[in-house]
Amino acid sequence: TDTFLDMQGFTKGYVWVNGKNLGRYWESAGPQHTLYLPGPFLHEGENEVIVFDLHGSKTASIKSVAAPRYAVTEFVKSLEYVVPPQVEMHAQKWV
Repeated sequence: TDTFLDMQGFTKGYVWVNGKNLGRYWESAGPQHTLYLPGPFLHEGENEVIVFDLHGSKTASIKSVAAPRYAVTEFVKSLEYVVPPQVEMHAQKWV
């Protein structure tokens, strides 16, 4: 079953599960605070989870949650979003 790893308590870094890189996290910056873990990455029984926290978090455990956790932080609010211009799409028949 697909799940998410909640990175609460960690700071900034990378996560691997059974040798597969799930990606990076930055708990204080967000907005993503969970990493998607596809069910096929998991083995029956024990699974190896490696958390490389760049700031040496003291957190000793990680939990799996059913839904992602997002938050809008001051860092995210400070980003300037650029909206792309409208693009006209035309149907074309290929002969």
